[in-house]
Order: sequence, then structure tokens, then C-alpha cells
Amino acid sequence: MKEEDREKTRNHKEKWNNLGLRTGLSVILIGGFAVLVKMGRSFLIGFIILLSGIVFYEVLRVFMQIRSIWSIKRIFSTGSEETKKGGNLPIGFFWGCFFLISLMNYSKVLFPGRYRVVYQVMMWLQFAWILWFVHLLRGGSYRMKIFHLSMVLMTILGLMKCTEAAINNVNRGIRWFVYPCLLVAINDTFAYLVGKHLGQTPLTKLSPKKTVEGFLGGGIATVLLAIPTARMVQLGMCYKRRMEPFDALSLAVLASVIAPIGGILASGYKRAFNAKHFSRILPGHGGISDRIDCQLIMQLVSNMYLAGISRKQTLKGFVQEININLSQSEKLELVKLLVISYSKE
Repeated sequence: MKEEDREKTRNHKEKWNNLGLRTGLSVILIGGFAVLVKMGRSFLIGFIILLSGIVFYEVLRVFMQIRSIWSIKRIFSTGSEETKKGGNLPIGFFWGCFFLISLMNYSKVLFPGRYRVVYQVMMWLQFAWILWFVHLLRGGSYRMKIFHLSMVLMTILGLMKCTEAAINNVNRGIRWFVYPCLLVAINDTFAYLVGKHLGQTPLTKLSPKKTVEGFLGGGIATVLLAIPTARMVQLGMCYKRRMEPFDALSLAVLASVIAPIGGILASGYKRAFNAKHFSRILPGHGGISDRIDCQLIMQLVSNMYLAGISRKQTLKGFVQEININLSQSEKLELVKLLVISYSKE
């Protein structure tokens, strides 16, 4: 009995230590997020791009079963066999693929005045990357190599779509990025609390800790707190115009129904490769990817809603519509009207 009591006490202490660690890191993350939002659009976009690189590292780490980041570093210098997986395709090859696609995707943001030069350089780099892949096809294992390349390419393209959507939301106005993030945080928090105290029915086998009761409780709480949260964002970020209640509630419903899919997919991905965590970058949280999986899906869905249904365009979207729908003389007339309007202010 004494041994059982000691085991229960040890488990109880570990549980509270883990809870304290998670709570402390959560407070730090919330504070850091608030600082980033206050720093403005450019810093926020830079942070989104940085996060995409970290998420790719974690996904690649699970997929290639890399135990340490030092394994990735060694592949560039020694090329030792222990750091190569999947039919001898080196990890550096996948990182090269990620950086090429990232530069193509973000070149207009990172190099706004030199897009043409960057594009020309990228053409040659793509050609070199293709030659590298042809060279790596030597030695057999063709099916495995092409399979791994296809998996990594799909991961990169999906990640780019989510980060591009997040950047579009920032460009619409930072609140269109912050508000969906807060909705997901509310949904996660209440789903956890309701599921922990009332949860009985598992939601899916892919994520055993998620329950139907938690899913419903989180959804109801998110919808009920949608309008107050929108008002809080408006006051906190000093916006004069209120968010439309229909938009606030629509995004809340999307956060309740679709955003949790990100967490389920992440859990399924880890189970497929027998991994418990994506990484140990955030102790007690399972890695960065575990924290923002729902956020990525939510940013993608929010961008689709705002562009397709609510029609809240980015500046880039307005310019594209002007180029498509207006003649040259109409464009000149629009410029004159804008100059006159600006001079009156």
C-alpha cells in the first residue's frame, strides 16, 4: 500500500508540475503575442514567416524520425548515413525545397522593390534543385524517394497556403488576424475545461483526449463570447469602426466547427509515425505545431470567408480588381479623385 501511495503522490506532483509549466509558458506566449501585435504589421508578418519554418522543422522531424536538430546540421557537412532517411534522400534536400518555395511565395513581401531580380535568381536555383534531385535518384529506391519528396512537397504547399492566408488577414487589418486567434484560444480553453470535467464520449480515435462534450462546450462558449471578444479587440486596437456582428458570429462558428480539425490532423499525423511530440521547443506543450495547428486552419478558413463571403479585400486584391475591371481612362480618373479626396483631409 505504501508503494502505491508513493506512486500516486509522485504522479500527482508530476501532474501539477506539468500544469504549472504549461501555465507559465502560456502566459509568456500570450504576452509575447501582445507585444508582437503592438509592434505592427511588418513584425507580425516576419513572425508568421519564422513560425512556418519552425513548423516545417517539427513536421520533418517526425516524418524523418530525427531525434535532434543536430542531425539536420550534420547532414550539410558530413552527409553521414545515420542522418539520412527514406532511400538516402538527404535532409538538406528537403530544406532546400522549403527555402525555394518560401522565397517564391514571400519574395514580394521580403523584397518588394526587387521582385523581378529575385524571380530571375529563383529560376536558376530551381534548375539547380532539379539537377540535384536527378543526381540523388541514382542508386535505386526510386519509389521511396519520390514518395518522400511528394509528402514533403504537399506539406510545404499546405503550410504556405496557411501562412499566406495569415499574411492576407494581417494586410486586411491586424484585427482580422488577432480576432480568429482569440476565438481559437477561447475554443481550446473551454473545450479542455468542459472535456476534463464532463467529458465521457471520445470525439475521435485519432485524438483520444478530445471528447464530444468538450467539442460542444467549446463551441457554445466561443459563440457566446464572440461579440464581447470582437468589442475587446476593437477597443484594445483603437479601431473606430465596429466589427459587424454577422462577421463576428460567422468566424466564431468556423472556429468552433472547423478549427479543431487542425488538432485532430496533427494528432493523427503523430500517431501515424509513433511520435508523442513534434519537438521539445515548448516543454509540456508538444512543440510549436501542437500549439498552432488549429490556428493555421483557422487563418486559412478566415481568409476564405473574408475574401469570398464578406468581401473584405486586401490592398493587393483591390489593385487586382481595378486592373481587371477599369479601363486606362477610368484608372486615371480614379487617381484624380483619390488625390482630390486626400488633399481635402
